[in-house]
Amino acid sequence: MAYSGTTAASTLANPPIRVAGPLTIASTAGPNPAGGSLWWYSSSDGSTDVSVANYITDAFYLGMRPADVVMGSYTSSVGSTSGYSYRLYCSGATTSGASFSTGQMSTG
Repeated sequence: MAYSGTTAASTLANPPIRVAGPLTIASTAGPNPAGGSLWWYSSSDGSTDVSVANYITDAFYLGMRPADVVMGSYTSSVGSTSGYSYRLYCSGATTSGASFSTGQMSTG
């Protein structure tokens, strides 16, 4: 399944969700440029798919920055009882998408 970000139709959109992160100096300052946010992503794409550079194409616009951590879960289909969870470390985020360090991730 290909990534469906915030620009996809509302029934298809499945962007990662920021669940925690450091505060910035002012509430209008946007994401902390030093990173440190925790994100959640669930998909039928496994960690090896998600860790490919620019898989999450709108990561920068969502506020993802280097040093952020993405926790994720994989299941092969809706209602499936088999799957695994994983952790990815964001090593870069540009307007083209995010890249993840494979040396800092755990996979199933």
